Amino acid sequence: MKLLARPVAWGICWLTAAALLAPAIDAAEGKVKLEQKGDKVQVSIDGKPFTTYHTSAQYAKPFFHPVRSEGGTVVTRELENPKDHPHHKGVWLSIDEVNGIKFWAEQGTIRNAKVELIEPQGDPARLRVTNHWLGTNGKPILEEVSDIAIYPNRLMSYDIRFTPVAGEVVFEDTKEGLFGIRVAN
Repeated sequence: MKLLARPVAWGICWLTAAALLAPAIDAAEGKVKLEQKGDKVQVSIDGKPFTTYHTSAQYAKPFFHPVRSEGGTVVTRELENPKDHPHHKGVWLSIDEVNGIKFWAEQGTIRNAKVELIEPQGDPARLRVTNHWLGTNGKPILEEVSDIAIYPNRLMSYDIRFTPVAGEVVFEDTKEGLFGIRVAN
C-alpha cells in the first residue's frame, strides 16, 4: 500500500483486549483515570492500576505494559529477559515493513513526539499520541496520530491517522502488523 501526500485515516480499530481481560463487556462500572508522569501515562480503573503507556526513548516503540485483568492479574508477558520475540511488549501498534524498515521487529524506531490527555478521567478516558516513525537517517518518514479511548471494562479503541512526512511511504505486504498483544505464558 502506498501513501503519498495526504493523510490516511484507518478509522476506528477496536482492540478487543476486553475479551481477555474482563469477564463481561458490560459488567464494568466506574471511571478510568489517566495520569501523565514523565514518559509514562498510568491508567487506573476505579483507583486500581490497569496499565501504563510507555513512551521512553529507551524503547524502540511506545506500548502499554503491564496490562492487568479486573482482578489485578498481569496478563501480559514480562519485559525483562524474554525467551523469544523480545520485540513483543504488552500491547503495541506497529507495521512490519514501512519503506523497507522492519518496525515490527524493532529494527526501526517509532519515537513518541507528544501525549495529550484529552479526557483524563471518565467513561471512557481519552488520550491522543503523536508518534514519528523514523527513517534510516533518523528523521520522520511517517507521522501517526492515534486517539485512544480506554473504557472501565478494559476495552481499548484506537482511531489511527497516518500521514507521510517525507515523500512516498510504502507499507509492505507482510504477515506482521498493526496490533500486537503478547500475553503471559
